[in-house]
Amino acid sequence: HSGIAKRAKEAIRAEPGHIFAKVDMRGFHSRAVGWLARDPLYYQLADEDVHSFVAAHYLHLPDAPYLMDMDEDERRSALALVKAEHGHTRNYKVKRVVHGRQFNMGVKKLYQLHGADSDPTPEAVMAQLGEAAWYDLDPKEQLDEINRRGRLEARKLYALFHRLFPGTFVLYIENVRDAIYHETPNRLTTPFGHHRWFWNYDMEQAAAFGPSHCAHCHIQSALIRLRRGGHLRRFGCSNFTHDAGWFHPRIEDAENCVTTVQTEFELPSTVLTNNPLGSFQCNSDAEVGYDMANMVGYDKWVAAGRPSAEQWTTAFPPKKG
Repeated sequence: HSGIAKRAKEAIRAEPGHIFAKVDMRGFHSRAVGWLARDPLYYQLADEDVHSFVAAHYLHLPDAPYLMDMDEDERRSALALVKAEHGHTRNYKVKRVVHGRQFNMGVKKLYQLHGADSDPTPEAVMAQLGEAAWYDLDPKEQLDEINRRGRLEARKLYALFHRLFPGTFVLYIENVRDAIYHETPNRLTTPFGHHRWFWNYDMEQAAAFGPSHCAHCHIQSALIRLRRGGHLRRFGCSNFTHDAGWFHPRIEDAENCVTTVQTEFELPSTVLTNNPLGSFQCNSDAEVGYDMANMVGYDKWVAAGRPSAEQWTTAFPPKKG
């Protein structure tokens, strides 16, 4: 997300007559965690936007208590508004804690990694303490006070996850702990038949193993089907990053590329089936662009009349800043 990364991606451009297409799984690991935890609420919100849902409660927004009373379309609109209006809190506080917490990362470690996202600004602390009390502190004491309040904020956010999703963040973790301590000592086995030993009983690694393994085996199944159908070569599959496939089709093949890949990505699993939530399934999103730094939603590109590389900046003006 840095400036140098954006400039580097701008230099990776599609060949003439081609376009980049990226298809990625939506809420992939969150969806896997919710499925393994058998938590219907978390499984559903992982597809809709669990980060904005948590952010709404964290910020005590007026709509937060009523989000689950809305129909799906109304809730998606409300969550999109949270994302648009509270992007910093959603992306740099809540989202990072979602990713760490669902793999049982402790508040202390997550604060060490992302403490600056939880810390209040010096101006905010001064406003709460008063100028006189603030300037009575030496610089180290001021920093200690900022960090103390940041840790309290991080703990408050952790407690919110437990309250909103006890099935995922309390019961699932307890089930994993019971498995490696009692049911299958030191070992976990996934529905795909792979197992891993946890001789040191590391609960962070143990909690992450199932969701990570199942999610990536699920998407590898889709890639195998695409390879067998000749689609990886046909659509110029050029990379696979975490949960997203990058393709380099000819412009006239872009629609077929996106449709084919999304169909395979979104098929229900034939392995992850033994669950009250049904077979595991994950939806996907698609973006296109003529360089890797300037991608837009596939539907937006189609609605704009499929602009060429020369028409791109006119159709999609660069964002300020």
